[in-house]
Amino acid sequence: MHTYGLSFDTKWITVHDTVTDGTTVFNANRLARDKLATPFKRPENGQFRPGTNFGEFVFDETGDTDLLTQAGTKYGGFGAIFRQVMTADTRKISLVYNSDSAHSGFDNCAFWDRNRIVFVEDAGDTLHQQRQALDSAWLFDLNTDYSAPPTNPSVSWRTSGIAIGEAPAGDFVVTFIDETRGTKQLGINGCGNVASLRGAAWSQSS
Repeated sequence: MHTYGLSFDTKWITVHDTVTDGTTVFNANRLARDKLATPFKRPENGQFRPGTNFGEFVFDETGDTDLLTQAGTKYGGFGAIFRQVMTADTRKISLVYNSDSAHSGFDNCAFWDRNRIVFVEDAGDTLHQQRQALDSAWLFDLNTDYSAPPTNPSVSWRTSGIAIGEAPAGDFVVTFIDETRGTKQLGINGCGNVASLRGAAWSQSS
């Protein structure tokens, strides 16, 4: 899953349904394996790619948010970005970006335009201290091949002006990004095209 250039056929599998399975605590990873589903390392958020008529979905997995992750970069320890391409007959998933410690803990996302998407970090206090860096928002181009280093995403903006030791625990995190066209009829991402990002907001976690 975390190898560039590979594509996998997919299908939807219901791992747990509270209507029929109840609300008892369960091990999601073990249950996913038992049902031959693929568990992701903390899947967080995603968006349908504009102009694809809901045929392409881009999403992230946050990862372990710890430099000591046993999975490492190679096996998705720092998270990743994937795309799911769906047609009437096929569904395929592939890797867009395999995260490293400097680009990790991806959380919310929004499309900048049809081909570019911004992911914001929520790396957590542990990784903030370990890498001596707070969170950033990263801009990814879906037409770029990120398999060849040093191809990295462009930084859109970052939390700055605060020393690591001065940042309150759990605070100063780029937790939110949204796209707006500035009209009452926004439409729905994944259906129409967006020209460019015209409005964005960020917030601190409470």
